Amino acid sequence: ARDIARAKQCHAWVSELVSTLVMSIYPGAPFERRCTALDLLNGVAESWMSADGVADAAGIDETDLNDDLRIARDLLTSPYVMCTNKACTDMLLGALVDSWEKLRVTAFALLRRHPSPLAGLETPALLEARLTWAMDLLHSPRLRESDAGALLIRLLIRKYAYDMRWDIQLSPTIKVTPPKADGTPRADVGAHVLESMCDLLAHDIALAEADVMKACRQSLAHGAILLTRYAIQEINFVTEKTDALKAALRRMMALMTRATELALGFISQPDALGATAEEVKFESGGFDDDMDDDVADDDTMDDDTTDGCDLAPRAQIITTACWLTVKEISLLTGEVTGATATADMLSLDALKSAGERLFNVLFTVKHTGAMEKTRIGTTALCARLMRSNDAALNMLPQQWLDELVTQLRRPGQGVRDRVRRSAGLPYAFMSILLAEPRGQTRAALERVLPQLLDVAAAPDGSESENIPRVHAFNVIRVIFADRDLSVETTAHAARGLEVCIRAFSSPAWETRNAATLAFASLLTKVCGCMNISPRRIRDGYVSSRREVSVVEFFQRFPSLHAYLLEELATATSMMTAESSMSVSSVHPSLYPTLALLSRLTPSSSSCDNEGNDAHAAINVKLSPSAFIPSVLTCASAKYLAVRAAAARALRPLVPPTEVAAHIASVLSPLSDAHEPPRIGCNTAHGALLCVHELLIEACCSSSSSSAMMWDVVRAASNGLTACAKTAATVRVPLISAAWLRCAEATALIANTFLVNTDARDALGDDGTFHELVLMMWQCSAPVLSAHAEHHPGASEWNKAAAGIRVRIALSCDSAYREYRYGRLCKTHDEWFGDDIGDVTEAIIDALGANTPYEYRAQAYKALFHGGDHLPIADETKEFVRNALQHEERHSVIRRAIRVVTEWALGMSEDGDHHLLFWRVVLDITVNNINERVRSEGMCCLARLCAAQLRIDAVETVSSGRLNGFVRMILDGCDPSASSEKRKAAVQALSSSKLLDFVQGDRVEDEATGALAVDLWRCMLMLIEDEDVDIREIASETASSAIESVRSGAQSEEVLRAIFQHVHTNFAQFEVAMAFMVDLAKGLSYTRSQFDHILARSTNIRRLFDKEADNAHAEPLFLAQLAAKQMHASCDAKTAQCALDEVMETLTNMKDALEAFANRDSR
Repeated sequence: ARDIARAKQCHAWVSELVSTLVMSIYPGAPFERRCTALDLLNGVAESWMSADGVADAAGIDETDLNDDLRIARDLLTSPYVMCTNKACTDMLLGALVDSWEKLRVTAFALLRRHPSPLAGLETPALLEARLTWAMDLLHSPRLRESDAGALLIRLLIRKYAYDMRWDIQLSPTIKVTPPKADGTPRADVGAHVLESMCDLLAHDIALAEADVMKACRQSLAHGAILLTRYAIQEINFVTEKTDALKAALRRMMALMTRATELALGFISQPDALGATAEEVKFESGGFDDDMDDDVADDDTMDDDTTDGCDLAPRAQIITTACWLTVKEISLLTGEVTGATATADMLSLDALKSAGERLFNVLFTVKHTGAMEKTRIGTTALCARLMRSNDAALNMLPQQWLDELVTQLRRPGQGVRDRVRRSAGLPYAFMSILLAEPRGQTRAALERVLPQLLDVAAAPDGSESENIPRVHAFNVIRVIFADRDLSVETTAHAARGLEVCIRAFSSPAWETRNAATLAFASLLTKVCGCMNISPRRIRDGYVSSRREVSVVEFFQRFPSLHAYLLEELATATSMMTAESSMSVSSVHPSLYPTLALLSRLTPSSSSCDNEGNDAHAAINVKLSPSAFIPSVLTCASAKYLAVRAAAARALRPLVPPTEVAAHIASVLSPLSDAHEPPRIGCNTAHGALLCVHELLIEACCSSSSSSAMMWDVVRAASNGLTACAKTAATVRVPLISAAWLRCAEATALIANTFLVNTDARDALGDDGTFHELVLMMWQCSAPVLSAHAEHHPGASEWNKAAAGIRVRIALSCDSAYREYRYGRLCKTHDEWFGDDIGDVTEAIIDALGANTPYEYRAQAYKALFHGGDHLPIADETKEFVRNALQHEERHSVIRRAIRVVTEWALGMSEDGDHHLLFWRVVLDITVNNINERVRSEGMCCLARLCAAQLRIDAVETVSSGRLNGFVRMILDGCDPSASSEKRKAAVQALSSSKLLDFVQGDRVEDEATGALAVDLWRCMLMLIEDEDVDIREIASETASSAIESVRSGAQSEEVLRAIFQHVHTNFAQFEVAMAFMVDLAKGLSYTRSQFDHILARSTNIRRLFDKEADNAHAEPLFLAQLAAKQMHASCDAKTAQCALDEVMETLTNMKDALEAFANRDSR
């Protein structure tokens, strides 16, 4: 009895859950709510079966059931039974035609579980009315509407044609006939349904052949083919294998061929290759000469205006309809061949014809979406053929693959064959290669890929001879980029890279372009994806992604070692020879070779497997160090891009144990001991770039020991100190900037390793580091910016110098000992006092208006990265405040405001500074034209507001200076505002802590109450924002302000708590009650406003219109919550006034609609 009671309680709870879920699918509910409710209802429906159905099947009469059987029946009865009535069915049918695809699919799965007939559709007349509406949707040119119509018709076919044996005719007119006494045999239902689909498709094709424009306004044959694809999924070809079904399939395949030929005639024009539907112009002569006379002779067809065609320009309508039709035919072909595979209902000729039709589409259409869908259909067809036991069928894919290679190689190709990325040719190859069964040897791939590489490696010739190479590269690119083929293609990657790099030397631009794309695909395959952010030591960022080491790479692809070394030597010798002749050119293979090397990482040791002589010999032969001389030569090239690429390529070639030696070797020629320096400016700059990359890698390397790192630091500091004069006096800002970057990296590494006592002692005895830091300080002085002005690279020097200047100044401040070089400066504290000078004065000089704006912007950036909890001198604050009032550069203003934002928390006891900064930042936020500056200003004002509330909350609020700030937040919360503005608003609302202040007894007057209501109004808008990040911040902020709400609560719980909180704390204020009333009654409209809206309205929907839909906004739910609070405290007079306004609005709307309808009828 106890278990039965618990079971009844569980059943009752699930029944209550079902009722709640049904109420969550109300009109206007957000997408996530409806979709979650339908998913849960689907789970409930799937978990129970109807006990009534079991009893009926067993022939048990209700009167024969005893108490135990009744209890069992009740517990086994699905709680979902209550949802099968007419109201719920209509609601689900509405979800079935929703604009969200996931919602449509979920509603369809749920409605399939309903008993037949569906509630509310019990008679043929009712079903015909529903089918008529569905057919209108099916013939819509918009994909989401035609898909909704197809799903609805599929559901009705399932329920009435299959389950109840009703005869459904869709064309030429809709007619539903109940079954006769004998009924249609179940084995013939599929044939009847497919014949009905063929009738519909034939009707649409005939309409297109008679009037293509009229047919394309109904999406040509796309709707009928989409419905046929859905209907095919309901047919069991094994159990319903009949002659009638075979005849219907043959007819359908013929109609598909006919529709394909019709659609291709309008979208296969060479003059419109690569165009999208929005770009296509329907110009005279733009279509085939055999185009229908009615269309070709139309005088309105020679322009792209919308006169007489409100849906879209005629070219867009026809092009879009043809593309959709072709895509759907390809998917239907794949669906049919896959569904009939086990029944063998299609002959060899039919399958061969279908394949040839699909390949013809791939060679004709240039629309990416159409080619991708056709590839899917072709893959399904080829997979079915490869699984066949019939040898003739099994050989078809291989024959098609051979024909593709022949097509690619065919001689005499002209400019019309040189289309963008070879159009559908790569898709054709992939459709066959992906059809091969997984887990088995891919014979087709092993056969065709070497042939493609042979074609790509062919020598240069005439234009027609180069086009096959372009096609081959485009196919290779797609093959190597595909994940499903990644394992099988690895064996060919080395040769692929060689072929691509050689093709960089081709005189034909199209060959070089195709080879570049293929090389990029191969580079990603063999080296992995490039990290999003570079590993920069000054930003403290180190990638955690596992990359391919250089030794591992050459062990995997040994043939590339000799090839890349040879190419690099050739490029280097060419560069050296041309340098002596003052010729400026770069070998074509130089960039790809350096790019490949730079994508690798250093190995932990120069030789792995040292205990094994054989492995050691192999590793020595494939040693990365063989590339170092050539790479260093490239680092002295004339072009900056070559020097930078060479520096990046050097990094993986040097093992961690040899970094110190290489740094010393590279910096040695730059020594000031050579008067004058023996090297040129390019060589000096390249050497410093190489040192910088080696320092970055040394710091990022996990295999470097403290001793190794200290050797690196000592070698770098000695070398940089020796060449400091050259770097400081040379009139090339790029060299000075590179020297500063290297010195900063060295100092940061030294500062990092000063946690070690021995290192501290060693550093204290060595004056090199003191000298290096002093040189960094002197070489980054703002006064030197005048020497860099008007020189190439001045911007780079300003950024490097300003950041270093501010960071050293902060590190020398006793309060900043943990910042950047704090330990290093502390070690030399007794040295730096006189040399560095006053820190505050140094920072002010760096921020001065007489310095270039890049210098100021970088100085502010370094300043706000210094931390928000550290004391700042009053002189610096006053200078920044004054500078803000006169600064004109948006980037400098934004970073200066960010500095004030970081300082705000540290000024908690300084009310004067807060007020002064408040006025300045508020003025900038209100008047500046740059939105990013205004957003940054809003966040800064929030921090200042929070600090002022801590000092004197009552005075801050009563003074009224927060009113403008709150209005600013309210304006930023508007859903029409930009994403950056809304994000700034929610961050400002969270940082200001205003919601924590306006609580209970702190709100004493009407003005403060109005302020509180405006803040919660902002919070309601932000919690329903379309951006998930904004919603999360808003919800968390509201949760922290209301004690009864736990952190991380669901948004609906937060919304309920907000209304309860506002009512509890502010109900005594008129503004709070007015806020509730406005939410509950909605907007009011006068008759003239409705007339104006209707006058501008149209029932014409554009072809490419996007639905304005916020999936998270729930105005009806907010109105319900507001009405609930009004019910508790609102007086009858106020409620009646609100109701009168609602009724007046409804009356005005009704009168305006009637007047509008009468005017149209006249």
